[in-house]
Amino acid sequence: ACVSMCVRMGAHMCFCCEWLVCGCIGIYIQDTRTHPKHKVSSRALTCSWTNDGQYLAIGLWSGVVSIRNKLGEEKVKIDRPGGNPVWSLSWHPQRDQIVVGDWGPKLSFYALNGSMAQREKRLGYDPCFVSYFGNGEYLLVGGSNRKASVHLKDGTMLSELTEQKSWIWCCKQQPGSNHVAIGCQDGTISCFSIQFSTVHSLYKERYAFRDSMTDVLVQHLPTDQKTRIRCRELVKRISVYRNRLAM
Repeated sequence: ACVSMCVRMGAHMCFCCEWLVCGCIGIYIQDTRTHPKHKVSSRALTCSWTNDGQYLAIGLWSGVVSIRNKLGEEKVKIDRPGGNPVWSLSWHPQRDQIVVGDWGPKLSFYALNGSMAQREKRLGYDPCFVSYFGNGEYLLVGGSNRKASVHLKDGTMLSELTEQKSWIWCCKQQPGSNHVAIGCQDGTISCFSIQFSTVHSLYKERYAFRDSMTDVLVQHLPTDQKTRIRCRELVKRISVYRNRLAM
């Protein structure tokens, strides 16, 4: 049985994770009769190509992440502590960085060479999917909590997108749009549109506005001098009055 598959960008090539006791991965190429397969040390659960189609990451039941070239040859092996199954991973669309969701439960971030790219983010549920949204500025995460949530690219939680009646196993953005589709364990498929409204306030020559969802920039209009305030949480409202700022 095939538990995960992904198509290589710019080529008629499909990669498949097969659910076998010993673990097996297969590469399927259009108009060819031969389909090369490679053994892996544990069951392969999820896979993702880099945006240029040169490298493939595979998440294993043992917690290992295997990074391979387009021929299926392993180039980097990331041995992760804890051995928690990796059910979800995704490459950043504009850089060689991958986010990994395991049933630790947590999110981890790695560079192409296997080094840790940033600090881990703990979760209160087992993530079944993680994918980038908005040119890599945001993450969509969810799973056993029956919710899909929007996070910053560093894993900081912003807001919940939806709550369903069963586990959510996949969530993908429609290319070139702000629409996303989710698939649940009970067979439900739903589509949503994600909109980010402008949050700002003006008092005489002082203008404050939300930046990067969790920061506030205060601008003095005559001099264009700006001050950044890092809130580290989603900023929903702003109000400026005289020399005071409320968030």
